[in-house]
Amino acid sequence: MTTKNPSPKVLAAPPKDPLAENDLAFLQMRRRFLRFWKIAGVSTLVFLVALFSWLYFKVPNLVNPFHVQRQIESNALTPSALKVMAALMPLMMVLAFFLSVAIILFGFSAYANENRYLRILDSLLAERKPK
Repeated sequence: MTTKNPSPKVLAAPPKDPLAENDLAFLQMRRRFLRFWKIAGVSTLVFLVALFSWLYFKVPNLVNPFHVQRQIESNALTPSALKVMAALMPLMMVLAFFLSVAIILFGFSAYANENRYLRILDSLLAERKPK
Protein backbone atom coordinates (compact mmCIF):
# COMPACT_ATOMS: atom_id res chain seq x y z
CA MET A 1 0.00 0.00 0.00
CA THR A 2 1.40 3.27 -1.00
CA THR A 3 0.73 6.30 1.02
CA LYS A 4 0.43 9.61 -0.61
CA ASN A 5 2.38 12.46 0.78
CA PRO A 6 0.00 14.70 2.62
CA SER A 7 -0.50 17.97 0.90
CA PRO A 8 1.69 20.69 2.32
CA LYS A 9 -0.07 22.80 4.84
CA VAL A 10 -0.74 26.31 3.82
CA LEU A 11 1.05 28.62 6.14
CA ALA A 12 -1.06 31.23 7.74
CA ALA A 13 -0.22 34.82 7.02
CA PRO A 14 1.95 36.36 9.68
CA PRO A 15 -0.04 38.24 12.28
CA LYS A 16 -0.47 41.94 11.87
CA ASP A 17 2.14 44.02 13.63
CA PRO A 18 0.79 44.57 17.14
CA LEU A 19 2.54 47.92 17.49
CA ALA A 20 0.80 51.13 16.61
CA GLU A 21 2.37 53.34 13.96
CA ASN A 22 3.38 55.99 16.50
CA ASP A 23 5.10 53.31 18.62
CA LEU A 24 7.07 52.07 15.62
CA ALA A 25 8.09 55.63 14.76
CA PHE A 26 9.10 56.17 18.37
CA LEU A 27 11.30 53.05 18.39
CA GLN A 28 12.94 54.08 15.11
CA MET A 29 13.65 57.54 16.50
CA ARG A 30 15.21 55.99 19.62
CA ARG A 31 17.42 53.77 17.45
CA ARG A 32 18.64 56.84 15.56
CA PHE A 33 19.36 58.62 18.85
CA LEU A 34 21.33 55.63 20.12
CA ARG A 35 23.46 55.52 16.96
CA PHE A 36 24.03 59.28 17.16
CA TRP A 37 24.89 59.18 20.88
CA LYS A 38 27.91 56.94 20.34
CA ILE A 39 29.52 59.67 18.26
CA ALA A 40 28.16 62.71 20.09
CA GLY A 41 28.85 61.40 23.59
CA VAL A 42 32.45 60.41 22.94
CA SER A 43 33.11 63.63 21.02
CA THR A 44 31.72 65.72 23.87
CA LEU A 45 33.82 63.89 26.46
CA VAL A 46 36.98 64.32 24.39
CA PHE A 47 36.19 68.02 23.92
CA LEU A 48 35.61 68.55 27.66
CA VAL A 49 38.84 66.77 28.63
CA ALA A 50 40.79 68.82 26.07
CA LEU A 51 39.16 72.07 27.25
CA PHE A 52 39.86 71.33 30.91
CA SER A 53 43.48 70.40 30.12
CA TRP A 54 44.01 73.57 28.12
CA LEU A 55 42.46 75.73 30.85
CA TYR A 56 44.47 73.97 33.56
CA PHE A 57 47.77 74.86 31.89
CA LYS A 58 46.94 78.18 30.18
CA VAL A 59 44.42 79.81 32.57
CA PRO A 60 44.71 77.97 35.90
CA ASN A 61 42.76 80.68 37.77
CA LEU A 62 39.57 79.40 36.11
CA VAL A 63 39.83 75.70 36.98
CA ASN A 64 42.48 75.16 39.67
CA PRO A 65 41.36 76.32 43.13
CA PHE A 66 44.71 75.35 44.67
CA HIS A 67 46.50 77.70 42.27
CA VAL A 68 44.13 80.52 43.21
CA GLN A 69 44.61 79.79 46.92
CA ARG A 70 48.40 79.98 46.54
CA GLN A 71 48.09 83.29 44.69
CA ILE A 72 45.79 84.72 47.35
CA GLU A 73 48.13 83.64 50.15
CA SER A 74 51.13 85.18 48.40
CA ASN A 75 49.20 88.37 47.44
CA ALA A 76 49.99 87.67 43.79
CA LEU A 77 46.46 88.38 42.56
CA THR A 78 45.87 91.88 41.32
CA PRO A 79 42.84 93.83 42.62
CA SER A 80 41.33 93.79 39.13
CA ALA A 81 41.58 89.98 39.00
CA LEU A 82 39.86 89.77 42.39
CA LYS A 83 37.08 92.06 41.14
CA VAL A 84 36.53 89.90 38.06
CA MET A 85 36.45 86.76 40.19
CA ALA A 86 34.00 88.35 42.61
CA ALA A 87 31.76 89.42 39.74
CA LEU A 88 31.85 86.02 38.01
CA MET A 89 31.23 83.92 41.12
CA PRO A 90 27.46 84.64 41.33
CA LEU A 91 27.14 84.08 37.58
CA MET A 92 28.87 80.71 37.85
CA MET A 93 26.63 79.67 40.75
CA VAL A 94 23.48 80.54 38.77
CA LEU A 95 24.88 78.63 35.80
CA ALA A 96 25.61 75.63 38.05
CA PHE A 97 22.02 75.67 39.33
CA PHE A 98 20.61 75.89 35.80
CA LEU A 99 22.85 73.03 34.74
CA SER A 100 21.64 70.95 37.68
CA VAL A 101 18.01 71.64 36.78
CA ALA A 102 18.69 70.73 33.14
CA ILE A 103 20.27 67.42 34.16
CA ILE A 104 17.27 66.61 36.37
CA LEU A 105 14.85 67.48 33.54
CA PHE A 106 16.80 65.25 31.15
CA GLY A 107 16.52 62.52 33.78
CA PHE A 108 12.73 62.89 33.80
CA SER A 109 12.74 62.74 29.99
CA ALA A 110 14.81 59.55 30.04
CA TYR A 111 12.43 58.12 32.65
CA ALA A 112 9.42 58.89 30.45
CA ASN A 113 11.09 57.22 27.47
CA GLU A 114 11.94 54.12 29.48
CA ASN A 115 8.36 54.01 30.77
CA ARG A 116 7.11 54.06 27.20
CA TYR A 117 9.52 51.26 26.25
CA LEU A 118 8.18 49.15 29.09
CA ARG A 119 4.56 49.77 28.03
CA ILE A 120 5.42 48.75 24.45
CA LEU A 121 7.21 45.62 25.61
CA ASP A 122 4.40 44.75 28.03
CA SER A 123 1.85 45.04 25.22
CA LEU A 124 3.96 42.77 22.99
CA LEU A 125 4.41 40.20 25.74
CA ALA A 126 0.70 40.26 26.60
CA GLU A 127 -0.21 39.50 22.98
CA ARG A 128 2.23 36.60 22.78
CA LYS A 129 1.09 34.88 25.99
CA PRO A 130 -0.86 31.69 25.37
CA LYS A 131 -4.41 31.99 26.61
